[in-house]
This record gives sequence, C-alpha cells and structure tokens, in this order.
Amino acid sequence: MNKKIIISFGITILLLLIFGGFSIMKMTELSNFTQKLYEHPFRVTNATKTIEARIISIHRHMKDIVLSQSEEELRNIINLVHKDDIEIYKSFNIVFDKYLGERRDIQKSYDLYIRWKPIRDEVIYLTKQGKVNEAAAITKGKGAKHIANLNFHVQKMIRYAENKAITLRNDALKSRNSALIFTSVMLVGLVLIAIVILVFLVKNISKTNQKLKEHLYLVNQNIMSVRTDEQCEIVNASNAFLQHFNVSKEELVEKQQNFLFTDITETFKKSIYKTIETGDEYQGEIPKVDANGIMRWYYIHITPRLDEDYSIIGYTIIVHDISDRKELENISKIDALTNIYNRRYFNIKFPEIVKNLQKQERILAFMMIDFDFFKQYNDFYGHKSGDIALKKVAQTLKKSMQRRDDLVFRVGGEEFGILFSVATKEDALELAEKIRENVENLKIKHCKSKVSSYITISAGLFLIDKDNNFDVEELYELCDKALYKAKEMGRNQIACFK
Repeated sequence: MNKKIIISFGITILLLLIFGGFSIMKMTELSNFTQKLYEHPFRVTNATKTIEARIISIHRHMKDIVLSQSEEELRNIINLVHKDDIEIYKSFNIVFDKYLGERRDIQKSYDLYIRWKPIRDEVIYLTKQGKVNEAAAITKGKGAKHIANLNFHVQKMIRYAENKAITLRNDALKSRNSALIFTSVMLVGLVLIAIVILVFLVKNISKTNQKLKEHLYLVNQNIMSVRTDEQCEIVNASNAFLQHFNVSKEELVEKQQNFLFTDITETFKKSIYKTIETGDEYQGEIPKVDANGIMRWYYIHITPRLDEDYSIIGYTIIVHDISDRKELENISKIDALTNIYNRRYFNIKFPEIVKNLQKQERILAFMMIDFDFFKQYNDFYGHKSGDIALKKVAQTLKKSMQRRDDLVFRVGGEEFGILFSVATKEDALELAEKIRENVENLKIKHCKSKVSSYITISAGLFLIDKDNNFDVEELYELCDKALYKAKEMGRNQIACFK
C-alpha cells in the first residue's frame, strides 16, 4: 500500500512538474506577447499618433502666425509651437527606443521633421518683418509639401505598429488555446490522483504539526510582538521583543501598556487607544528610547483579537524596528553640507503646507534668500571658506525661526528658502528683516562685497493666503522676481512681491 502511495505520489509530482513547467512556459510566452504588445505597437502607435497630431498642430499654428495681428499674439503662438516641438521630440525618443521595424523609417521621418524647422523659422522671420504675403506663400507652398511628405512617413510607422499588434495578438491567442487544452487534461488527471494523495497527507499531519511548532519558535525568537487583554494590559511578549528591549516578562507585565508609549505625547497615545477601542486596526510609527538610551523608531501594527461573538478580548501588537529606514529618509531630505532641509523635501512639503493653509486663518510666507556677491567670496576666500559660511548662515536662518512649523531649506548653491506662517503682512516683513540683520550680524568678513564689509543677503518675499493656488514652480518664479527686485535696489535688503 505504501509503495502504491509512493508511486502515486511520485507520478503526481512528475505531473505537477510537467504541468508547472508547461504553465510557466506558456505564461512566459503570454507575458512576452503582452509586453511586446504594450512596448511596441501600443506605445509606438501612441507616440507616432502624438507626432502626427503635434505636426498638424504646428502646421495650424504656422498659419496662425502669418495671420497674427500683434507682437503679443505672435509671441504666444510661437510659444505654442515650442511646446508642440518638445512633445514631438519626446515621442520620437519613444519610437527610436521601442520601434521593431526598420530604423531607417524612423530616421527618415525624424530627418524630415528636423528639416522643417528652417522653413518654419523663415516664415516667422518674414512675419516679424511684415512680409506676410511671402510668409503665407512659403506656408502654402514648400511648407505644405514638406508636411505632406512628413505625414506620409509618419503614417507608414503607424501602419507598421498596428500590423505588428495584430500579429502579436494572433500569436498570443494561439498560445492561450494550446495552454487551455493542456491545462484541462492535466487538471482531470490531478483530481483523480489527489484522492489517493489525501491518505498520504493525513498520515503526515503529525509532521506538519511539528513543523508548525518550529515555525512558531522561529517567530517567537525573531519577530517582536506583544499580546494584551481588552484593557491593553500586557499578558505576554515574544522573546525577540524581550531581548530587544532588555526586559524580563515579569518587568514588562508590571509596566503594562505604557511600556511602548513612554516617549509619545498624551494626545498621540489617546488617539491610538481611541482607534483600537472601536475595533479598528492601528498602524503607525512611534519613537522610543531603547535599552541603551538611544532614541529609535518603531512601526507598530495593533490588531484586535475577537471571540466568537466578535467582542474584543485583547490585542496583538507587532513591532518592527525601522530606525535604519528613518535614518535613510532623513538623509534623503537633509542637505549634507548645511544640515537643513533640501530642495527635494521642499517640493514634497510645499503642497502639504498649502493644503493645510486652507484650514487656517493665517498667511503663508515664502522667503527666497541669495548671498550677495557669493561668487566673489568663493573666488577670494576659497570654496572651503565658502562652505563654512554657508553652514553658519544656514544655522542662523534655522535659529531665527521660532515656530515648529517654520521650515528652512537649501534650494540651490547659495540659495535658501524659508516657509513660515504669519498673521499679517507686517509680521512677515518684520521677521524677514530680522533674518537679514541676523545674517549680517554674524560679521563674516567679505572684502569683495560692494554693499558691506560682511556677508549679507538679499531676499524676495511672497505671501500666500488661503485663496491663492500656486504650485512650486509658480512660487519660485514669483519669489525670483522679488529677489531680483531686491538686488536691483542695491542688495542687502528685502523685497516683497506685489
């Protein structure tokens, strides 16, 4: 009997291997077909159709250029042509990368597009010179012929991509059908043999139980976890948890639920309890000082344990040490030289701060700061001294801001940005002036400055209320204008954008 079971089991394993191997092979084929369908026909078709649409758009804009009535209208149309031009180059990059046909087909279309630009430039030049009739003649003449030739070659690429899609789709359907037939046959055989294998599995339950015990042991030794009763009082903890925090089970039970939450605020603690008491899970990050007195970060996942009536009888808390990840996150948002936030973190935080501003009756101020004559400082004192000066100024900016929500960033070489909220415009100007004075009062010598014997800053200030809606780039542009104004007025001062 045992021999028959072993033989049956061996046959099943063999069939499973054949079935699995064939399935993997067919799945790989289908995956490759799907990937090719996406990467070549779909992406290339979309890219070529984008090229076609943008070419038509530019051609229409060229007609509008000839018919433009003012310099401003002409300038706006030229900007539209430039945007279309950028999208066409992006689309050509996709086609060059993914096209499966002859590369010379792409090159021909690309070369034709490149040769169209001098024609467009000539039309723009003649229009600016007031020679509208000559410009119109070029647009309708050699310009239109060039477009027709260009569109012909673009259409050729589109047709190739569409035909390739049909071919790949048919191959995929054939592969799917053969896989379905083989799978059906194999499943019938496997179901019959499974009945025999069931007996074998029953006899191996004891072995499975043993493995389960081993698994639980490994979990206990390697995963930090805590079990509590319905009052959140600790009743048990894994060995991994006890070893990590260098505490005995008796000590842990004595300290009860406050053990994990000794280093968070009461408000934070209450919010956690409020969540889990309703039966919801809680997942989040908390700080805690470890057994060596070092502040570390932990990710906790609290899950309610329920009885058969779905009443809470306790909680299971899984704890992960995420201190290394938090350190990496901190590195990614901190400028290595000045130890303040970097431009990347500014791009992340600014939308969040503007969104929160909608709920407040305060004004958000952004101050863009630039060193006065910093290039001359570096050239005379050396880059090492320049770095030291940057560090000193950065820390002065940071110390000048008192509120926890005030954020200081290094957004460029010698450019800094500060985000802070105030009640009035006057408060913002007063704080900005204080910051400027604090930097000058550092008395870092700068004999090459034209405005002071010490390092000074110029700054542009822009105020945002809850009714404004700016993205990061718009904010930069507006603050840049204010900063430029401050420099125009003689540097070492603040200019507020109006």
